[in-house]
Formats: sequence, C-alpha cells, structure tokens
Amino acid sequence: MSFAHLPSPLAALRHLDRDELRYQASHVLSAILFHLAGGTALLTLAITAYVAKRALGLDIVPGVDMLPDAEIENALAGLAALFGG
Repeated sequence: MSFAHLPSPLAALRHLDRDELRYQASHVLSAILFHLAGGTALLTLAITAYVAKRALGLDIVPGVDMLPDAEIENALAGLAALFGG
C-alpha cells in the first residue's frame, strides 16, 4: 500500500457514521454512569457496615482490632467535608 493513497484525518472524519458515533457515545456514557452509581453504592455499603461495626462494638477477629479506627474516622470526616457535610 502506498502512503500516497492514505486518507487524511479530515477525510476520515467525513466518512464517520454519525448514528454509529452517537450509539457508541451513549454506551460510553451509560458505562460511566453505571460505574459512578455502582461505586457510590459500594462506598455507601462499606461506610454503613463500618458504622454498624462501631456501633455494635464488633471486631473482625475477636480480641484483635484489625481496622485503624482513627484513620478511618479521619477519612470519613474528610469525605464529608469534601461533599460539604
């Protein structure tokens, strides 16, 4: 194949199927929204489980505190400050 016959980037853009591009963009947008919603749900579930653990005084391993509570509480306070809470 000769380099003289390669289409320029502008010529390649003229041949894009707008419907196909719109279809792909909608799928990318739905994937982004799915991951944002799923990540938010998982973060909410993890925070709820941690708060329940603290409220009930449970340990993951009885007699050994495996989670650094002070660091987690600082991270939660930072997260709340980030979202204006």
